[in-house]
Amino acid sequence: MRRTKRLLAVLLLATGLSAHTWIAPPIARALGWGAIAISPATGNVGYSQNLYSALVAEQAAIAVCNAFDCQAVVHFSSACGAVAQEAVNLSWGWGWDYSIIGAQNQALAGCSQFGAGCRVIGWTCS
Repeated sequence: MRRTKRLLAVLLLATGLSAHTWIAPPIARALGWGAIAISPATGNVGYSQNLYSALVAEQAAIAVCNAFDCQAVVHFSSACGAVAQEAVNLSWGWGWDYSIIGAQNQALAGCSQFGAGCRVIGWTCS
């Protein structure tokens, strides 16, 4: 929790937002955004959870992914997200659902379009 707050503070300073800007009533009620970012070149994966908006969740996941080509591939609110990768051609699949099993199945279904050797490599819920 402390790490999440610190990361959120850094992100807010980096984007130039002030406290009164990002804790507006409609956003404050939606404390539940999460995201997953991937790096196709390195295979790194970054996760975020329990943040104030889809954009902040995506930015946090990209920062944690820690590679030059990280990109947010899925975001979700009060739900779960998952990513899967095919072992031979390194294709990716991702998805979200209100259950972790559903999110993993979505990721596997997306990945399986590119090959039969897909496995779930990460997931998170928010």
